[in-house]
Amino acid sequence: MEAELGHNPSYVWRSLLAAREVIQEDSRWRVGNGVNIMVESDKWLSHKPVFKGDVQPSLRVAELIDKHSWQWDRNKVAGMFATKTCDEIMAIPLSRDLRRDTLIWKENRKHEFSVKSAYQVALRLKQGVEAEHSRAREEGKLWKMIWDLKVPPKIRNFMWRAVSNNLPTRDNLYRRGVAVESTCEFCRQHHETEAHVLWECSFARNVWALAKGRVQKCSNNAQDFFQLFKLMQEKLTQEELDQWCTTTWAIWNARNKAYFQNVQSPPKVIYEGALQLIAGYQTLSATQATT
Repeated sequence: MEAELGHNPSYVWRSLLAAREVIQEDSRWRVGNGVNIMVESDKWLSHKPVFKGDVQPSLRVAELIDKHSWQWDRNKVAGMFATKTCDEIMAIPLSRDLRRDTLIWKENRKHEFSVKSAYQVALRLKQGVEAEHSRAREEGKLWKMIWDLKVPPKIRNFMWRAVSNNLPTRDNLYRRGVAVESTCEFCRQHHETEAHVLWECSFARNVWALAKGRVQKCSNNAQDFFQLFKLMQEKLTQEELDQWCTTTWAIWNARNKAYFQNVQSPPKVIYEGALQLIAGYQTLSATQATT
């Protein structure tokens, strides 16, 4: 599974490596004795394991199993993994017969590989690549839009990070393996993504309720912040878009104060602070342009 394409691969070798990608995409390890399964790099859970601290890349699943009882070593698992990962591991049944680990095919109920199911996976992979290329073109256009915003540079930078799904939200930290809960601290109901904490959460909606103009009529069902920014760019005037971006930055700042300093900022303070910031910046920019 680790072989490389090489400098002058034959058609057969290219085909085999292409098939490998398909197999890796939709196969998963079923735990037997755990000897063949790498804890961090192999697919053996429904999600990428989230650790409480650093682990050795060479750690194998077998090392999480008590060799006397042939059950999971609860203390070791609980001490090494976040709650969600720990619960899933402890729910995996083990057998005393020392059976070998097996690689199963997730695409059908029988877990058996077939050409038809492999074709379906290959088609999904192809569509995913095409979607990535399309999104890359859109991101190029959005970067120009962000660069043209009449807002302070720190807010342009913030918007680019938000659009790129690169803010340290709880959901992002969780997916990167940091031992935190992905749930929003404010509403305790949804994953804390950029779109959620800056637009959808009741914490943010209380701020946006103070906004005027077209912002009030914009949907709060965006798939992610990338799509949300596209929607705002299409629906709002330039002045409204500048204010919207500055307000999202102010909401993020208020979120950080609440999380790290236990300081609760009223919605009116957040919103009016954003308006004052953008007004002051644009006044200064206009003054500098005439001197």
